[in-house]
Amino acid sequence: MKTRWERRHALGRIELARDRLEIYRLDEAGRLLSWVRDGCSYRRGLDGTVLQIRRYEEGPDKFHLVRRLAPPERSLRLDQAKSRLHEAGEEPTDWEADADSFRELYGRVGILPPDQYASLVLQLTQGCSYNRCAFCNFYRSERFAVKESASFHEHLSAALAYFGAGLTARRGTFLGEANAGNLPTSVLLEALATVRAAFPPRQPQRLDQVGAFMDTFSTRRSQAEWNELAAAGLREIYLGVESGSRTVLKLLQKPGNPQRMELLVKQLKRAGIVVNLIFLCGAGGHELSWEHVAATTGLLKRLPLGPGDRVYLSDLEVHPESRYARLGLSPLDRWECRQQARAMRALLDYPPPPRGPAVTLYDVRQFVY
Repeated sequence: MKTRWERRHALGRIELARDRLEIYRLDEAGRLLSWVRDGCSYRRGLDGTVLQIRRYEEGPDKFHLVRRLAPPERSLRLDQAKSRLHEAGEEPTDWEADADSFRELYGRVGILPPDQYASLVLQLTQGCSYNRCAFCNFYRSERFAVKESASFHEHLSAALAYFGAGLTARRGTFLGEANAGNLPTSVLLEALATVRAAFPPRQPQRLDQVGAFMDTFSTRRSQAEWNELAAAGLREIYLGVESGSRTVLKLLQKPGNPQRMELLVKQLKRAGIVVNLIFLCGAGGHELSWEHVAATTGLLKRLPLGPGDRVYLSDLEVHPESRYARLGLSPLDRWECRQQARAMRALLDYPPPPRGPAVTLYDVRQFVY
């Protein structure tokens, strides 16, 4: 007897399930986004990338083993998924042609915060304006560029045409890439006006609500400027703080000033902008582990974070050819990074959400857009 397929709609996505162990999720345009089969989770990026994710336990902790599938295995897994969807009566789009269209429009999307994986990304900038962090190779080979007003408008129109019916699966808008929040206020206001003209307020996807990365050292704004940006639709800012320790920041070649951070967060909070702070577990290696924890939690305790704000704790991923890798520090393994994250949580002792800010893990290995 054949197992019956169940079809559901949720958050603008189609979900097809045979049971709890085999589930496929697509957008309304027929793009496969993720699926679960044979005890593994798979995520398909719009550029055709496929990640396989397996969960495993080490003592009381749960970890994920992530593999980026090589072309032969990727094709095999996608063919299997397509066969299952046909069996379920679903006619998916041509994923290979769709991935070509995505790459032509976007090139690539380097990295996003975890809560923005389902956002509509609009590349107001490409690359990173600083691009000198010792540990990071996300944008090392890319030249920083900013889209002029007309070009950004064309990009938004092209993105809407590309997503089509699949736009219902997107939540919020993210201005790419690495630090679009550092652009002059006038440029950001113009881009926000373009987004708001395309997306009226109070639609379910909240595409008029915009987030962006910003570094903590390149741009200084008055409180009036932040208030104006918030009124124009800038809802969230993501700050790669990395550490509260000046010594660790120096090793990371990341300019930073705790006093400047405090002022910036206060300005954002007064403007009503949600604050998301990213810190690196393992930064400084074993040699500076305690200083990193103490200085980071000390900084966080001084910041006026509250409900809706987030503190992301991300394992330091060091590119083997990076300048940081050549320092010769003793790295923390994944379990040790998890223990460091646990120590930070304990020292912060925030009230749990929704009464206080969320403290959550951020695994860059699992990113795919």
